[in-house]
Amino acid sequence: MSAHAFIDLIGYAAGSVICVSTLPQILRLCRNPEQGIAESIPRNVMIAAGNALWFVYGMMTSATAIAVMCVIGVVLNGIVLGFALKANRDGVCLATTNTAHDGGQASPG
Repeated sequence: MSAHAFIDLIGYAAGSVICVSTLPQILRLCRNPEQGIAESIPRNVMIAAGNALWFVYGMMTSATAIAVMCVIGVVLNGIVLGFALKANRDGVCLATTNTAHDGGQASPG
């Protein structure tokens, strides 16, 4: 394996780890979309913007691994951002639980 191929492999591995780390959050939001209200919209916008800028950097420097993984990151973060925006638009209110006093029952909203 050439040094260049090994460097690309490291780039794809690093990007894959970052992208896979988003999947549990997306799965949680798919099961319970109302939990999108707990997601920070400014944080997710900044992450998506940062990934978009890294994509541009990757394209300008011919760093294919960076470009590809950042496009995937933008898509995955966009999904999280979509759940957050929808929950905020819909005015979702998460019920709180107080397991110490009510046996785990959701308290009235």
